[in-house]
Amino acid sequence: EGPLTEGAAGGWVLSGTTGAATITQPNVRSGAIVLTADGTGSCNPTLALGGASAPANFIYSVGKRLWCFARLKLVTVATTELFFGLGTPDTSPCVTGTFPSDGIFFDKASTATKADFHARKDGTSTEKLLVTGTLVDDTYTTLGFLVDVNGHIIPYQDGAAIAAGAIVAGTANIPAVGDPMQFILGILGASMTCTVDWIMLGQEI
Repeated sequence: EGPLTEGAAGGWVLSGTTGAATITQPNVRSGAIVLTADGTGSCNPTLALGGASAPANFIYSVGKRLWCFARLKLVTVATTELFFGLGTPDTSPCVTGTFPSDGIFFDKASTATKADFHARKDGTSTEKLLVTGTLVDDTYTTLGFLVDVNGHIIPYQDGAAIAAGAIVAGTANIPAVGDPMQFILGILGASMTCTVDWIMLGQEI
């Protein structure tokens, strides 16, 4: 446990396939990070925790609850693609790139102001379209999901469950136990930023 900025790297990897990116730490109480794309068209910075194996220790397993949440904001919603959640390793996870082969995640197209929610297995998604509320420029929202003890996947925004986005256990395209996932946050858009106030990740052993 500790602040998002704790440690020199802490297992975090910044990557991308187009352009370059920076991470800065603004002078705000309790810390935050700002992920910034450079001015290259389709610049796609991606911040990930862990790798293809340990410490990518998140798996979908019925009976083992799992939590993935973050408080974040986009400086300009309608010109930024967003990927947020768990997935198998991918350095270009947004809509313009390729989603992870397996994962549980939110994504937002560049012109959209709401996010979709996916469970994905072997390159095929069960997708709930535009399930979040409208995202507002430079305004924090808390997004995330819970996998409950029965294996149901329930997305949340700002503390409220999104019933329309729920994916029940047994639905097609839920990742298998043999598909370890890592936390991934990615954006795409020239000179766009995503500020992250906090992240909460956890799974029962």
